[in-house]
Order: sequence, then structure tokens, then C-alpha cells
Amino acid sequence: MKNNNTTATDKQLSIINYQLSIASTRAALRGDFPALAEVWADAFGNFGGEIEKFLVLHFKAGSSYVLETASDGIIGAAHLVYGGGIRLAGGGVIACPYLYALAIKSDFRGRGYGSELLKFVNHEARALGFRGTALCPEREPLFAYYKREGYGTELKRDKQWTLLSVRDYEAWYDVVDTLPVMLCTFEV
Repeated sequence: MKNNNTTATDKQLSIINYQLSIASTRAALRGDFPALAEVWADAFGNFGGEIEKFLVLHFKAGSSYVLETASDGIIGAAHLVYGGGIRLAGGGVIACPYLYALAIKSDFRGRGYGSELLKFVNHEARALGFRGTALCPEREPLFAYYKREGYGTELKRDKQWTLLSVRDYEAWYDVVDTLPVMLCTFEV
């Protein structure tokens, strides 16, 4: 006998699962620049054309990723900065890319798309042989979000970690000097 006692939460989950089933993730292409810039401008603003400058200077194949739907096109983007890692105060080193600018367009937030894009980006980093990814949430509510997504370690700059040099990205790392870093490590 079929159970007809479907709750509102069950219906919401069903809708979310359907919406996610029509979204796909992939590595970004140069032709995606306008859509990447649009997503990041929606999330962070675009002061003085900084996003376009970033894309021209730092875009490399396999470093930016998108989430798109058939009906709305690219609605999410993320960028991994490769070539560095975290040196822990105790002496250990974790080679990991820095997750930069994970964003979902404002009209699509709260539907699970960010989680899907984050899973994909972490899968890609792991497939390349990295032991984890690191990020620096800029706003307090993001700490709880990333903890739910598996980022559990909060390391304070100069006390518990220092960034290893990352060619071409030193200027970007100046931003994180005072922010805690969250680390997601993968099982080996």
C-alpha cells in the first residue's frame, strides 16, 4: 500500500533532487569567460574590471570550473589555484590547491548547487593527486556552510600555518593574511 503522507520537506527534497539532476559540472573553457565574469560579479562585485583581469592573467585549462543547467546556462563557478600548499606549524606540509571564488548566482542559491560544484571541484583536485583543498571564507556565515561540506580545520595565519609560495598568485594571498583558513583533507 502506498504511503500518501508526504511532508513538505519530502516535497522540497524531491524538487531539489530534480533540479540537481538537470545541472552539470565541467571544467571551464575560454569561451566561458563572459559567463564566469557574470557569476563572480553577481557574487562579489566587479570593482575596476578585476574579474576580467583575473581571467586574462590566471585562467588555465583545468583551473576554473562551472555548474550549468540546460535552461539557464552557467549559474556557478569556482577556481582552484594550483602550485602551493600549507606548511603547518608542527612542520608538516599539505600540498593542496586553494579554492578561490566558489559562487552561485544569487537567483539559484539555496538549492544545493554550491554543494554539487564543491563536490566536483574537490573530486577534480583529488583525481590530480592532492590530499585536500584549502579556502578562506570571507564572511562569518560561510564558516558553518563549509563545515557542513567537510571543511573542518580552521588554522590561524602565522600561528598554525603559512602558505607555501605559489607562482603568480602571491598578490591574491595577501588577502588571506588575516583570515582563518579552512582545510578539507581527502582520505588516501
